[in-house]
Amino acid sequence: MNLALNINISKLNDLYDQIFDYFDLTIYDFETNFDNSNSLKKLKNKLDTFSDKHFRSALNDFNDEIANLKNIFPNELFKIEKITEEIKKSFNKFIDQKAFDYELISNLKLNLSDQLKKIQKI
Repeated sequence: MNLALNINISKLNDLYDQIFDYFDLTIYDFETNFDNSNSLKKLKNKLDTFSDKHFRSALNDFNDEIANLKNIFPNELFKIEKITEEIKKSFNKFIDQKAFDYELISNLKLNLSDQLKKIQKI
């Protein structure tokens, strides 16, 4: 039981890294291509495609892993689900409105990391 739990925690940590790596990469891609793009709509479509393939996939995989552990850590996982919903909302706001709150994302990243550490200690 403990070995299987460690594998899931490792996967959660890997997906956590992917979520924020893809978020950061999307922001970088937008900033880099904004000046070079003739069409804002074309750029938005590119970002939507990128986020669908990578960011949202990592976030969905992360939430699937959370669901698998829900019976073991119900309180911690409820908090994690709320944080991931906020991350998703922030990402969608960035894609739709080009509004990015770096402090909010940093806080969400820190909160999610803290919750994962709590699970690892149990």
